[in-house]
Amino acid sequence: MADPGPIIQTFFSHEVLCERYLLDGVIALVDAVHADQQMNQFTIAQSQVGYADRISADKNGRGGRQRQAARTAGED
Repeated sequence: MADPGPIIQTFFSHEVLCERYLLDGVIALVDAVHADQQMNQFTIAQSQVGYADRISADKNGRGGRQRQAARTAGED
């Protein structure tokens, strides 16, 4: 994980980057299975979500895939 603030600031303060690139938005990918735990444990996770213009929730992370497989196996 990385604090997005300094990375975003680089796009506005670095002369060459300003000339060549435009930061149009910030996207955060959130692991929906562990989001509560991560948001409570890591302030960087809070920063990533706070800076995000768009948030995408991944509900099929490792834990999600394992749970999905267990549910599917139980349905047979």
